[in-house]
Amino acid sequence: MIYSKRLSYRLMSPEDVNAFKNWGRHKSSLYDDYNFYEESPEEILNWYSWKTARGKYFTVFLKGDPIGYISFKNIRRLTGSSVLGLVFNPDLIGKAYGEETLVTMLDNYFNKWRFKKIYLRVATYNKRALALYKKLGFSKYASFMQSYPNDEPDPYDPEYLENKESFFKIFGKTFFYGDKMILDKDTFNEVVKCISNYKI
Repeated sequence: MIYSKRLSYRLMSPEDVNAFKNWGRHKSSLYDDYNFYEESPEEILNWYSWKTARGKYFTVFLKGDPIGYISFKNIRRLTGSSVLGLVFNPDLIGKAYGEETLVTMLDNYFNKWRFKKIYLRVATYNKRALALYKKLGFSKYASFMQSYPNDEPDPYDPEYLENKESFFKIFGKTFFYGDKMILDKDTFNEVVKCISNYKI
């Protein structure tokens, strides 16, 4: 088990995933693919098996309750790299649990597990996530385009209206822009020194 000021973390189990079905739903349709819809034991076990086959997944706990997970996918020991993923119960977003999780788990990743760098992909409309990643030292190294996973954004969704520049259409199909970002060990350690809220 890994601990931080308010949270704890351990390798994900099927029992943890079973609790995800009690999470809330994102208010914006733009994040529908982050909602957890699996209900039956078979669906939950299939989700768990599919996810954990692709990398290391850690459940984030608040007072013993699973509230999120962080993943390290496409692990490359030779280059000391992987791809980061982070998901939280939508009802608890805005309480800085994501920042606390990233600082704690990336400290383990770089300074205990001896990885050298980490990558991620983030949609440009996900302003909250982009701001957090930049705060922790991630830098953009490329852009990407991706088809929107839910056919069409809700044209009346306030978050879509605020981020229309992130979307475009090709032959009637909706796509969005995203950023590819990278963080290395030295940059992370320097940035964390400047964040007074954390002692690692």
